[in-house]
Order: sequence, then C-alpha cells, then structure tokens
Amino acid sequence: MNRATLTNDLLRGLLSTTSVSVPTDRHTSSLTCNFKLADAHRPAAPSADVPPFLTVHTTVVLLAALFIGCVGGGLTFLSGSPLAGAVLAGLTGAGASVPVLHSLIR
Repeated sequence: MNRATLTNDLLRGLLSTTSVSVPTDRHTSSLTCNFKLADAHRPAAPSADVPPFLTVHTTVVLLAALFIGCVGGGLTFLSGSPLAGAVLAGLTGAGASVPVLHSLIR
C-alpha cells in the first residue's frame, strides 16, 4: 500500500487494511477531575498602626543617590582608573549626595 492511498483512506475516514486494532470502548473510562484550584493567597493589608518600611521621600533620595553614585563610578572607570578606584568614587559620590538630596527633595 503506498503512502497516497493510506493518506486518502485516512482522509475519507476508512480504516487502513493493515490495522489489526478494533476500536472498542472496553478499555476506556471517563476521566473525572476532582481538583480544586487553590484560592489566591493575598497578603494581609498593612494596618494603619504599622508605618511603611521606607517613606516615599527616603526611597526617592536613596534612588537618586544610587544613580549619582553609578554615574560617578562609571565615568571614573571609563576615564581609565582601576575598578577598585571607580567603586570607591561611586560610593563616595552616593554617600556625599544623600544629605544634599535629603535637604533638596521635599
């Protein structure tokens, strides 16, 4: 039997003559699913008594200082300084900018 005949028989819904299996329902059972999807775990809403870990002001100041430190350290490294010197320059720039940013950002 060539491949074209087999394909045509399958398209017409005819069983292949080389098949020895007979379709029966003896070995099949209905599938049931008793799984229950878990409810989404929602964190408890923060109560009014507990203040946030960081205020918005502190977060903005620290992020701005981190940015200034990264830019300062990156430019120091690109100017030809060793990596340790660039890291030290970035940390110094970030540390020095925190009090200034704290007073400037309200």
